[in-house]
Amino acid sequence: MAGTVFDPPPADWARRIPTDKQLALWVLLLQAILMIGLSGAWLFVGQQNNPVKHFRITPEDFSQRVTEFVNKFQVAPRTVRVPPGEDAYLLSRAWSFYPDLILKKGQTYTIWYSSVDVTHNPIIAEQLLTFQAVPGHVQGVTLTPNTTGTFLIYCGEYCGVGHQAMMGKIVVEE
Repeated sequence: MAGTVFDPPPADWARRIPTDKQLALWVLLLQAILMIGLSGAWLFVGQQNNPVKHFRITPEDFSQRVTEFVNKFQVAPRTVRVPPGEDAYLLSRAWSFYPDLILKKGQTYTIWYSSVDVTHNPIIAEQLLTFQAVPGHVQGVTLTPNTTGTFLIYCGEYCGVGHQAMMGKIVVEE
């Protein structure tokens, strides 16, 4: 009678695995141990951009704050020059990030962000920054740009048919 899946493996099961596969299994095990160790070290040594500032707000109230911010500092359609020391606001909605921000190199800003419709994931790839924008929650991340240039913001969370075209930008000037 043939064995079932519930029977213990034969005593010599390890010898049945070819040597090259045994080596591959050992390499996999060592990689797993290395990744666990590096992940643990990264938690205690690496810099995080976790939002430490956050609060609940209705999407309508956040939209109102963004509108007031844009009206106060707008320099072109959809574009705001943020004075040093001022907070910036970034609104996510299908299928755009609003407004585009102009920041000054070397100055520290708090960027408050949220979504008014569905969850979005603003990503600034060149700066290795990513956020989670959730309706009803505002989060603030502190940012000190140290490189000039134009940095695109795109969405990393599928948010509907126009997701692939969802873009915004941050311009950092001297």
